[in-house]
Amino acid sequence: MKKGTENIKIASEILGDDFITPEEISAASGIIYSPFQLNLLKGFIPEPEPLHICKSTECAVIALPPSSRSLLGVRMLNRKLFYSGTGGWYSDKGERFSHKEKTGTGWLTIGKTLPIIVDSRGVVRNATAVEVAWLVKIFFEVRGIRLLKEGFVRTSSRDSTGNHVLVGLFGHQGLHIGGYREVFGIGPGILSPSVANTTFARA
Repeated sequence: MKKGTENIKIASEILGDDFITPEEISAASGIIYSPFQLNLLKGFIPEPEPLHICKSTECAVIALPPSSRSLLGVRMLNRKLFYSGTGGWYSDKGERFSHKEKTGTGWLTIGKTLPIIVDSRGVVRNATAVEVAWLVKIFFEVRGIRLLKEGFVRTSSRDSTGNHVLVGLFGHQGLHIGGYREVFGIGPGILSPSVANTTFARA
């Protein structure tokens, strides 16, 4: 494992704009990382080989917040980026996914077009709603890019009725969070607007 700024340089060279550091997040959003956290993160950037795989599979590597946050906690950081800036169906205490599922800290390796996460052991899983929301938020604030502008992704999160949670349609009205009707049998991935209109239940 290389150290410090060398890690940052290598990751930036491989991933380009798909690598977002905590310093960039601080500059764009005002989120503060301690000097200890910044040094720690520099030492845990993925090695070059998985970074090359990440690039070939359209993944991004971005810093997670300095303290683990729920979906509602992520929304609180910039309410105007969400369709429901306050309240909304998922703020209900019965919707455990928005309260209990957290971002964690460290680095997030996540697909930009498919909601997949690759952990430090190389294990692939579906992303949660809060992980996708963090990705969308940070890419917009730091890069000025609206991911999931014209569709939704089905996350691994489930609402109180047991349906998967959708995240997407990040237009000028803000990021939508909705429920997914399993009866349609659509797998993980981007749902087109026409399909989403029949499956997207709430915002």
